Amino acid sequence: MKFSIALFLILFSSISHAEKLIFCVPESIPPYVIKDIQSGIHLDIIKAAFKDRQVQLGFRFVPNSRLKVLFNKGRCNASTQGKKDGTWQYAHFTRFPFMVFHNLAITHLSNAQDISHISMLKNYRVLAWQNANIYLGGDFARMVAENTNYKEFSSHMPADMLALKRVDFIISEPNIFKYFLTKKIKNISYLNLLPSKNYYYFVFDTESSRDQFELGVKHLYSSAKIDKIFTKYKALYDIDRESLHYLDCHYGNITLACH
Repeated sequence: MKFSIALFLILFSSISHAEKLIFCVPESIPPYVIKDIQSGIHLDIIKAAFKDRQVQLGFRFVPNSRLKVLFNKGRCNASTQGKKDGTWQYAHFTRFPFMVFHNLAITHLSNAQDISHISMLKNYRVLAWQNANIYLGGDFARMVAENTNYKEFSSHMPADMLALKRVDFIISEPNIFKYFLTKKIKNISYLNLLPSKNYYYFVFDTESSRDQFELGVKHLYSSAKIDKIFTKYKALYDIDRESLHYLDCHYGNITLACH
């Protein structure tokens, strides 16, 4: 009986002294964050990196526009979508970008053969995510202004519209497109018409939390657990590994050009 009480007190003490770390994460960017099952590539990496450490994790799923606001107000301790633009307060960023986000123009191969510049999409039915016309640069905005068949979606990506030939091009990060695609498409083409990439850092409100996380990520690479996480989602959604380029470059035993 005394042993049981002592064990309970030890366990209670370890839990009570665990650091609470609340991540604000986007509510819908699968396969990186999948809210319904509280999983996804990023969430699995976070959980694995902090495993066996004195950290009590929690996730808060919010719209992208609220991530920085809630972090700056102290409503969460970390976020997966940090940008080094001087607007994140008291922020400790991971030393390397944690995600490289590159939008491509996705279409059937028959459409792709005559397209060499984003301006040439003005005569096609184009579907993009909400406010893409604001964030994807001047050439893209000019194409949108001249295109009467341009539309944006505000919720889940209707990727199957490409399979059903209801649109000609979908502008998306490829892995997100593949997640939402439920119908088979033959001869699909991914066109690199948008040269700019978005680099996102994980951001923490303390240096110690950031350092703990990076040590955990280093261990995921040395133990090959990162490969198990990626392989899981590769098997499910046929994703590519480009988004993990900087992590592979700096933590993996792979010779890559870090650019």
